[in-house]
Amino acid sequence: MSILYFFQMSPVLSFLIFAGIMLIIDLLIFLLLKKAFYHHKYWKTIFIIHISVAALFLFFLFYFYFIYVSYLNAEKTANMFEFTAQLIPLYIFKLLFVLLSLGSLLIKKYRQIIICISFSVAFVLFLYLQYGYWFGRFNYTLYEQSLSTTVPNQFKGLKIVQISDLHLGTVVHHDKKLAKMIALVNEQQPDLVFLTGDLVNFFAQEAYPFIGHFSKIKARYGVFAINGNHDYGDYYRWHSEKDKELNLRLIDSFYLKTHIKLLSNANVFIEKNNEKIWVAGIENIGIPPFRSKGDVAKAMEGIPDSAFVLFLSHDPSIWDSSLKTIPRLAVTFSGHTHGFQFGKRNGKKPWSPLMWSNIHSWCGLYQYENRYLYVNVGQSGSFFPARLGMWPEITVFTLN
Repeated sequence: MSILYFFQMSPVLSFLIFAGIMLIIDLLIFLLLKKAFYHHKYWKTIFIIHISVAALFLFFLFYFYFIYVSYLNAEKTANMFEFTAQLIPLYIFKLLFVLLSLGSLLIKKYRQIIICISFSVAFVLFLYLQYGYWFGRFNYTLYEQSLSTTVPNQFKGLKIVQISDLHLGTVVHHDKKLAKMIALVNEQQPDLVFLTGDLVNFFAQEAYPFIGHFSKIKARYGVFAINGNHDYGDYYRWHSEKDKELNLRLIDSFYLKTHIKLLSNANVFIEKNNEKIWVAGIENIGIPPFRSKGDVAKAMEGIPDSAFVLFLSHDPSIWDSSLKTIPRLAVTFSGHTHGFQFGKRNGKKPWSPLMWSNIHSWCGLYQYENRYLYVNVGQSGSFFPARLGMWPEITVFTLN
């Protein structure tokens, strides 16, 4: 279950769980430091620094949970994600330090040495996570795919660019970085551009500072988008259902203002010299707790059985369960998984902790008979906006 979904459903319980974990880790660190440095001349200084940092982060956690998020806007959302970007690496560092230091309890003679080595190793990981936040999430990387398909002759060589999972609430303070990404998209001189969902984190307002940037995306036959699970406002505590519905209309309005065609269980055709291809897109269909509003039959309405269809589905799970057996769907474009935002993509087989999950299709290209699924690992993150190995992706397809 998504952490953001859990927070939205039960903020008090989730706060108590996170605060409890933080307190337990800090208590264990206190006990380890006390055993190793109690008689050291700097013990009081070490103790004060440790307690002060722990208390400060606990205060900010409380502040963000119960005060700050009550009146969120795009600026506040960005600040909140920057806070989590420091909180998460800090407590991963602390937890690793505790685990590595446990041996010091058994070996009294080398206790201080073990703790110093543990601190150094954990601190290296902390710096690595910081790299992922400050640099990795802006390391926009081009991935090229040449697909052998039954595309009509008039569309041979069709070039498509896909971007996904932008989560614009995490980049409010980094509009120059976003401009760089869009410039890279335009440099490919695409025939089509697809945005495969999760434009925002919480609400439509996060996207509005970037209307000018998205208006600059250029493609010969058009720019098309679909909604992802985050675009429906399910991760924010709305005052009323009416406000939530208005938020979704504002997402629609954003796409209208940027001249991007939003496909909500709909399709369009592109014609060239009497030959056609179709682009179809569905609302999100996902495994619970992610909402399912997609209607494949409606999205395919009016498309001939012999047609060549490019299909947009935010969540790739539906491809395995049903889409891959539909002959018309030549290529399905998805996102959603983020590739866990951590892993390795060198070589043919990507690596990520998602390999051991129940998610079958999570990164890159998959094939069934003569049909394809491509899972783009996205641009940003929904909770911790850092990237390590799973760099923000711009995929360039050529259909042959």
